[in-house]
Amino acid sequence: MKVHRDSCIHISEINPERKISLNWNCDKCRVQILIRLNDCPDVMRTILNALKIDSMIPDLRSFNVSPDGTSVASIMVVVTSGQNLNKIMKEIREMPRVITAKVKKIVPFLDEPKKDSNCKPMINIQLLSTGSR
Repeated sequence: MKVHRDSCIHISEINPERKISLNWNCDKCRVQILIRLNDCPDVMRTILNALKIDSMIPDLRSFNVSPDGTSVASIMVVVTSGQNLNKIMKEIREMPRVITAKVKKIVPFLDEPKKDSNCKPMINIQLLSTGSR
């Protein structure tokens, strides 16, 4: 599944039968970010420390080094808004040695699971007829 904003220029290219309306009723979301970079000693420490400055503690989930001198890292961060995420992505993309950075996954953030938590994904699905039975 890929998530697009209503204002995304690519949304019109998606088959209407494949679209699902999605809303999150959350104050925070966990975002997995994939970062491809030119490898060197302590390159991830520099990135993680730079992100900690914004009162956020990034979580390094994986780090793989390729023979071609590049690396791919997966980090998780907690964001409070789309603007917050855009700022983080801009900061990462402007860091030395970063080749690309992209959002892989966004999920609701739960501090502690509770029976009546207000932070649950709210998904509205419209079933569309395909014309055949």
